[in-house]
Amino acid sequence: MNSYIQEANQQFVSVYNRYPIILDHGEGMYLFDVDGKRYLDFGSGIGVCGLGYHDPNYTHMLQAQIEKLVHTSNLFYNVPAVEAAKRFNQASRMEQVFFTNSGTEAIEGAIKIAKKYHFLKHKNHNGEIIAMKNSFHGRSMGALSITGKEAYQRPFEPLLSHIKFAEFNNLESVKQLITDNTYSLYTFFTIRRLKMDR
Repeated sequence: MNSYIQEANQQFVSVYNRYPIILDHGEGMYLFDVDGKRYLDFGSGIGVCGLGYHDPNYTHMLQAQIEKLVHTSNLFYNVPAVEAAKRFNQASRMEQVFFTNSGTEAIEGAIKIAKKYHFLKHKNHNGEIIAMKNSFHGRSMGALSITGKEAYQRPFEPLLSHIKFAEFNNLESVKQLITDNTYSLYTFFTIRRLKMDR
């Protein structure tokens, strides 16, 4: 295992610390390293792959799709994307969905929606976003701007403006930061619900 770790440290740019484990395969909710040691997986690929490992049905479905198409971009329609969107919208009671490639890209999309909503409503760029101290949202510039860790932000300044930071589990700290320029996800979802209930 140590030789793999040494090789990885030579080949990868050192962006973040890794646990000294070389994962090899998974079975159900467990992961196994190259030495055969078993771990209960509480990470799920940072919340991205919570479906377990080596499930025969899942494996069969992936294999069948890989034999047809893997990725064609959003410039074209494809049946699995349409079916997934339909199921997601039905389950979430949302009207429409936009698929992204990563959590960071989803955060970027949310920031853009908030900023555009404010601009269309107020005709200015003074819209504010309230984020949380000690949060982490990704490594892109927008996601970094709402990440509440100064050490992550400092090397990449200047970041997006009009970002304020409140404290986790302290609703009063959020309320104190709200102004007429604050975009609220609560407002967004209230509007969506009113449209749905019409």
